[in-house]
Amino acid sequence: SSIRLFEIFYGQRAFHQALGTLARNLTELDIVEPFSAVVTIESDGREWQARLAKQNDLPGHYLLTGDGRIHFSANKPATTNDPVFHTLR
Repeated sequence: SSIRLFEIFYGQRAFHQALGTLARNLTELDIVEPFSAVVTIESDGREWQARLAKQNDLPGHYLLTGDGRIHFSANKPATTNDPVFHTLR
């Protein structure tokens, strides 16, 4: 199974509310998945984003931003310039 982006989004929200800081990795969010190595969480301390690289069971690359937007790119790592695939609230 692949990483569920909603778990990262809501996990990061709960982590920030509880500790006042942002998680730096999936382990801090208590998310254990067999493909966790393909997810990278980036943060400048105020804003964060999570990148999910293309895998055999995914059609492309995903970028989840701290505001809940999921961007998608079929052939390259997704950026905020790529189309918004879905928005989490």
